[in-house]
Amino acid sequence: MEKCYIKIIVEGLEEYAFFDVVDQLGTNENICLEIEDAEGAGNIPDLLLNALRLEVYDCIFCVYDVDNKADDLNSQFNKTRGMLLSVLGDEKLVDVISICTNPNILQFYLLAADELSNVSLVNGSKKINSPIVHKYWNSIANRKTDEQGRLIKPDYTATKWQVDTLKYSIIDGTYSYENMLENAKQLPIDYFHCCPASNLLPLLIALKTGDLDYFKKIKDTIN
Repeated sequence: MEKCYIKIIVEGLEEYAFFDVVDQLGTNENICLEIEDAEGAGNIPDLLLNALRLEVYDCIFCVYDVDNKADDLNSQFNKTRGMLLSVLGDEKLVDVISICTNPNILQFYLLAADELSNVSLVNGSKKINSPIVHKYWNSIANRKTDEQGRLIKPDYTATKWQVDTLKYSIIDGTYSYENMLENAKQLPIDYFHCCPASNLLPLLIALKTGDLDYFKKIKDTIN
């Protein structure tokens, strides 16, 4: 069977770790997945342009957060969309390649641990969401020290060791990837007007099932 080559450009460390989980647990053998960390949403458009020029991918997606600021014209979310528009030249194309979470990707880690009603995020602040992270990942709540013996703050700040804790809890089966997909069905798709919300689930399902028609339709739209 033919292979489908998918490029996913992600906003940062949390998203990169999440799609590493997807690559290991949720990607069909007929899908070749390449993930690139933009190290900031503002860098996504240039990486998209570079990927488009290569002409080797069947589909390219850009993954970034809304952070409840879809209505704020000066938000990073809208600045990123504006730059993507300058690359693609059409709002509909921006919508097609944009995979967004409102408020952020943390909600998908949490949905691997519990149902939406128990983990619903309505704020993008990591500090505010620290208690709910601690509920499911107690090791993040414990006071830790770094290599120099300095105390590490227990707040969730999406540092690498914290993100790895979330990531490996799914990979090692502490929390279920399948449960995450099932719980994510409760999320509205309309991330512009709903919070929490995301249009990520259809992509995750297509990656898992190897739905080549899903990717072909997107490719045909972009072309």
